[in-house]
Amino acid sequence: MRYTGDARWINRTVFNFVEVPFEIRIRTAGERGKFKFYPGFKAGFMVENYHKWRIGSQEYKEFNFPDLNRIHYGPTIRIGFDNIMLFGYYDMTTLFTNDDSNKLQLFSAGISIGWF
Repeated sequence: MRYTGDARWINRTVFNFVEVPFEIRIRTAGERGKFKFYPGFKAGFMVENYHKWRIGSQEYKEFNFPDLNRIHYGPTIRIGFDNIMLFGYYDMTTLFTNDDSNKLQLFSAGISIGWF
């Protein structure tokens, strides 16, 4: 349902992680036109989480959800040419630990631009 109250309403949920990645780097020889394929794995720990919302000039924050799974791990992949690559990550753990909670799993995808 859409909020129809005060003029401005912002709703945001934030999860911050410290992660350790591991990659196997496979690439073709040559300076230009280099194809790169980097399968990998990463593990991380959630160091901060909060839910933030604003209604009018009032701002509210709720910290530390009670049933969050703080340890996360899963496969990663990067594939591309030269300095432009597509990346993806799939979290193999669920976001919440309670059996009655939603079985949400995090994922990310995007484009990375590197110097080397």
